[in-house]
Amino acid sequence: AAMPQATSLRLNPGEEAVATSREIRRGDTEVTIDRSGTDGTLTRLSTDGTLSRYDTDGTVFRNDTEACLISRTNFTKWGGQVAAGLGDLAEAGESKLEGATAAVLENFDEDSPVSQIANYVGFGVSEESGEEDSGGGVHMKLVPGMGGRLRIDDSDAIIVLVLPKVTPAKDDQQASACSDDNGMSATDDDSTSYSDSIPSERLLGHVEQPTEQAKQIFREVDEVAERADAALVAEFKGAEHVHASAYQEGVRVQLAIAIRQSHMRITSFESIDRDVVFWKITADHETLCDYAEKFLYRTPYRASAYRIVNMEPPVACGEVMHAYGNYTRRDARYFQPFREADKARLVYQELQRMFDMQALEVQGVITCWFPACKYSEMMSLHRQWVRWRCPNLCALLPRKGDVEAIRCYFGEEISFFYRFYESYIYSLLYLAMWGFLILTLRQRMFGFGMTSRHNLNTVFGMGLIIWAIWFLLSFERLAATETVRWGMVGNKASEFQRHDYQFNKTGSLQHTLYNIFGKACTISYLIVFVTVIFIVSMSIRDPTLSSYVQTGLTFIFSFTWSKAAKWIVQRENKRTQSRYHRSLVFRLAMVKVFIFLWPLFRLAFLKPVTSKICGSGWDDLYAVIFVQSAMPVAQNFTQSSPIFMDWVQRQVIHRRRPMGILVNLLGEMGIGEPLRDPGECIRGCYPTSCEVVHMHLFAEHHHVELACRTTCYDDLRRSLLSLFATQTAFNLLFVIVPMVLVWYETRKEIAVAEKSSDSSSRDPREAYSLLQYQEKCYAHAKYEYGSWGGSYVEDFLGVVLSLAVLVNFAMLCPELAAVGIIAEVLTYRILAYRMVWVTCRPYPAGSEGIGEWATVLEAIIYIAILINSLLIIDLMRTSLDEFSATSKIVFALSWCLGLGLVKIYMKVSMSDPPRTVQQAMDYNHEFVQTLHTSRGRARPRSTA
Repeated sequence: AAMPQATSLRLNPGEEAVATSREIRRGDTEVTIDRSGTDGTLTRLSTDGTLSRYDTDGTVFRNDTEACLISRTNFTKWGGQVAAGLGDLAEAGESKLEGATAAVLENFDEDSPVSQIANYVGFGVSEESGEEDSGGGVHMKLVPGMGGRLRIDDSDAIIVLVLPKVTPAKDDQQASACSDDNGMSATDDDSTSYSDSIPSERLLGHVEQPTEQAKQIFREVDEVAERADAALVAEFKGAEHVHASAYQEGVRVQLAIAIRQSHMRITSFESIDRDVVFWKITADHETLCDYAEKFLYRTPYRASAYRIVNMEPPVACGEVMHAYGNYTRRDARYFQPFREADKARLVYQELQRMFDMQALEVQGVITCWFPACKYSEMMSLHRQWVRWRCPNLCALLPRKGDVEAIRCYFGEEISFFYRFYESYIYSLLYLAMWGFLILTLRQRMFGFGMTSRHNLNTVFGMGLIIWAIWFLLSFERLAATETVRWGMVGNKASEFQRHDYQFNKTGSLQHTLYNIFGKACTISYLIVFVTVIFIVSMSIRDPTLSSYVQTGLTFIFSFTWSKAAKWIVQRENKRTQSRYHRSLVFRLAMVKVFIFLWPLFRLAFLKPVTSKICGSGWDDLYAVIFVQSAMPVAQNFTQSSPIFMDWVQRQVIHRRRPMGILVNLLGEMGIGEPLRDPGECIRGCYPTSCEVVHMHLFAEHHHVELACRTTCYDDLRRSLLSLFATQTAFNLLFVIVPMVLVWYETRKEIAVAEKSSDSSSRDPREAYSLLQYQEKCYAHAKYEYGSWGGSYVEDFLGVVLSLAVLVNFAMLCPELAAVGIIAEVLTYRILAYRMVWVTCRPYPAGSEGIGEWATVLEAIIYIAILINSLLIIDLMRTSLDEFSATSKIVFALSWCLGLGLVKIYMKVSMSDPPRTVQQAMDYNHEFVQTLHTSRGRARPRSTA
């Protein structure tokens, strides 16, 4: 037999491939596409529904039934369009197609039949590095950091469903003539069959009330779903129970029918170890346009649409602000193309409209679902966002254009988090410079004593609070700008209802009791934590060991509450995901911020009085508190030195003053002991470093005093650094562990598959693929709360906790700002790698900013204002020590009031959103009205 000749399109392998096309009559439906292999073979895809591989002598050595579904679907439905399109190219003089169908792909949308067929057969030369052609159009590409290559199979997938293999319930069931090896059929009657396999645990036994179970999946509001539900009712015929495999098979057949009737396409394949089946669901451009119009999908206008009415897109805050409008097919040419995030949303919304995706997962019909990862997009993000070009801090800093690429792939919710993280890191640069200046002035070469150095810390603390206020308000302005620019105004109206929401429980007694129970659990948990910390601090005398133990308890209680909070919120019956997140965020933030700050607060203000030092007289106290090594070397101090005795007497706790009343109150509660009578007690802080200072700035007459840094101050700094370092280490650990887990599980699955078959004779199409890798990411690194893959809530909370510790106590340790920026930059980079290559791609959810996190941050700032004022008047040795206790209280109140007024003034001055953004919104509103008025049509709904 002779080698068949290409009838329409002939491609040779290699980057310099040249294709020729003959003239095709417009509307001709007989089309074949051929591709030459490197080994002299020929692959032919034709309208008769076959994909054949020809040997060099012209004999057919393989009929690839895997292509039955796509070939029959594409060529039967769009064969005429393909032929007409190729005919247009021929008439336009496109006789040579350079770069493997480059002209075809330029003239057709990427979702058009021509592009899909070309991508499926393997036409086209990849632009990505690390590519390896394994023959037959199968490309193996490198996953950065994982040390292996994967088969890229994402070309015809928008949403991926992963189904467990099932054993047919009927022995006489026969596979259709065009059924593929993986159990997905492409016959006209949309029947589905499954190959033999070891059944999953969920498929053993029987399903009770199968009709009622199916009704939980298929929605009654959709005609396609109603027909599928009716078909299942007829199939089960009112049976009380059916075999699990029969139920699974029946549901999957109706799923496939419903999906295809919605003009989507399914391609299936088995995993490398044959335990699950992947359904790749996609839709062409025309179908996506139909969905967008049906769902009133908000889409930005093109710049060319502005020019039709002699206008230009407005610019605000240095960004172009395109108007948004509800998509219509009639005005399609005015709207920008769909992004990857848009495609995933549209397909998912259509699937969710027909059936409940969470119910499918709960019933075990599918093991999971996820938006298909796109290797080209992942590599683009890797080059732009993950990778840095040179090993220095400036190269590690986030780049300004990163977030836009993140939004196009992951959606607005995740983009807002990374926008916040980016802004936080750049703001830390200013704080680090401010801290470096204070640290420089604190050096002894400037001749400042302890009082002056602590005065400088007070100045740093004031700047720290103002920095925090400025950062929060600046980001709120930025978030308001991005909400408008990204078309997210009113996004909550398009949210889906949660699967576990029950309308009949809303407002019921059970619902009320659960809310009360959740609040009681929160308060009780905090009381238990405070009690445990007090017991540990009173039991362990070694300050270093006590600091480490308390840090460990902080993280144990924090981790435990992470699990408990999820359990509590799940029982509060939240209708939408945003309400669920809001409740979870407030419960987590309220407790975790308290847990992280309480040990430091106790060391600063409560330990000095609960660990007080008491004696029968002053001589006993002088002998106990005196530490010779802490005294100035130049002076020969003893415990009877007047200047030392004066310092001890200034530490006394008076019974009738607020501090003494607090000590007695804590003693009545069993925390410490009440003050002795008779006897004297002083604060339980031993001096560690003392120096003589001259009091003359505010004092009535010049005199000298002893100023000492105490064990309380040193313990607080030690615990602060320990907590901050441990928090950073845990953040890095929880990013690195999922990388190792996914890498290990992937390698293990590949090794098992290679042992079960001869790897040398394995077809390249059966190599481990990108979507299989993503399924492993879903199993071990899903982007969900409580998963190794992180989540929006947990990632945000990690940054917020670090900021809370910094804002509340960095006044004692200005170098913490410089340490913080290094830790945050490293964490940001590792999070970026995890998000692209380790975490399974999440649903690209929209968002109207950071929402409830702004409230949490505002509360942290108010707490910081109070704590910093208390640190100044109680713990630090400043010039305020020359004043009375009443004057110190007045200073604390003035500090809080003054910084509160500063916050109010900055809030009023920094409008939200900025004035230029409001003007851009008005301009876009006028543009939309002008555009549609000029065309003689009623103005549609606009989200300009």
